[in-house]
Amino acid sequence: MTANVGTVSTMCGTVSSGDNASPANCFSGIFDGQGHTLNVSISDSNQGAAPFRSINNATIKNLKVIGNVSHGNHHGSGLVGFAKDGSSNLIENCHVSANVTGTANNRYNGGIVGHVKMATVTLNGCIYDGQITSNSSSNVGGLIGWGDSGHEVHLSDCLFNGTKSGSSNNFHPIGCCSGPSSSSTVTNCYYYATNSVSGQIADDHNNSIVKSTTGKGKRAYSITGASPVTVANAGTATTYGGDNVTHYITGYGTGIKYNDVLYAGDGDQVSLTLSGANTYEADHGTLMGSGSSYTLDMTANNTVISGKCTVTASAYQNSWGMVQFVNGTASQEVTQTFNAGSEVSLYAEPAQGYQFVNWTENDVEVGTAQTYIISNLVTNHTLVAHFEPIIETFTKEITGHGGNAGRWYLITSPHNTAIAPTEVTNMIPTTAADYDLFYFDQDPTDHKEWITYKAGEGATNAGFSLEAGKGYLYANRNTVTLTFTGMPYQVMEKLPSPLTAVTDGPAGTSWATPSVRKPISTATITG
Repeated sequence: MTANVGTVSTMCGTVSSGDNASPANCFSGIFDGQGHTLNVSISDSNQGAAPFRSINNATIKNLKVIGNVSHGNHHGSGLVGFAKDGSSNLIENCHVSANVTGTANNRYNGGIVGHVKMATVTLNGCIYDGQITSNSSSNVGGLIGWGDSGHEVHLSDCLFNGTKSGSSNNFHPIGCCSGPSSSSTVTNCYYYATNSVSGQIADDHNNSIVKSTTGKGKRAYSITGASPVTVANAGTATTYGGDNVTHYITGYGTGIKYNDVLYAGDGDQVSLTLSGANTYEADHGTLMGSGSSYTLDMTANNTVISGKCTVTASAYQNSWGMVQFVNGTASQEVTQTFNAGSEVSLYAEPAQGYQFVNWTENDVEVGTAQTYIISNLVTNHTLVAHFEPIIETFTKEITGHGGNAGRWYLITSPHNTAIAPTEVTNMIPTTAADYDLFYFDQDPTDHKEWITYKAGEGATNAGFSLEAGKGYLYANRNTVTLTFTGMPYQVMEKLPSPLTAVTDGPAGTSWATPSVRKPISTATITG
């Protein structure tokens, strides 16, 4: 076929009349529908009503059939009525949706083949999803209606997705026969939505076409991914009918795909490739694996696989701010697992005296707003919130002690930040040793140097820098006013008095542990 065809009421091939109808004028050769659709409207009172009423050593492939077949006798079908005894026939990549309706006194209807006779019929990658209506006393098959003793069928990667109505007994979704053949095979075939069909027979029933086959066909259950998870069968894909045509069924050894949905049966172990998240879980069955490679042990349930992703956020400097998930608890670091596809909001809260700078991930800036939103979570995230000191100008005065010894003050610079006063007032030496400056690195006992400002030494306005990680001890005769532009660094309250001597220090001084640490802009320093 080079184009869609419809509406057709004429059948190809004939059969003799009577209960023991024999195929005649059979179609032989290759019929390639090339993915086109045949629309049929057939009404007949003889046996084997179907678009191809009889075939003999025929190949029918790449064809979709829609419409209706109505008949008043046996072996009606949506595609083939009869196969000639002794012939070998192939039907592959065919999608049959035609409804098959039998009136009174009809039996052995099939979705794709009405009667195999004593021939060999192979079905590869075929689907029937129409409705079969039969009110006869017995024997209706979802794919194959009937086969005489001596028949041979081979079914691979096929699906019955249709419905059966009427009062007939002995329905099997794969097919029925008078004598099961030990040479027949059923491989990776499934049937769907047939649990409530009246008169459905078991696989081991004497009229079941799969009674003696190794494979039986299974009730199909879908495997789908909850957005944004995508699910693919990792088995070797098998399609039929050649290239450049629509493939109605894709087989994978275990499981099939139809209409872009995966199906498998209870007890199947299906190899899957998953994407759209970092970890995954299934609402039924057992899902095991890592990365993108998983196996799913199926149960008798449609199965949905959802993804999980973990988001971790932290503050770059713990004392400079905190982070939290919106409606969560603020902390220096937070971690939470979410469903893939979720919207996740994070908030960065700076500490007093600091301001938010940006969010980074893998040292790359990803946001500059305090609230960071991941609109569609599909992978794990590790985010860092950055803060910086608020720059301001502030002034502090240290009261001079005159000629009395024992007035010392300890001031520390900010964490990992150096600061230099922009103006120093009254730090102009007038007499020898008007004031002294001592600093240490972290450990107060590790004395680094004394700097004594004396008359005639240093600049007229003797300034100095406060270096990161160092503490500074001031001793002053004169009252000193310091004006800084920068971040509010930390100040320790004055040391206890009286003080005792320390090594390398001026007489009358000692180290002690301050009890309070405050921003310099709020600390009170008195002589």
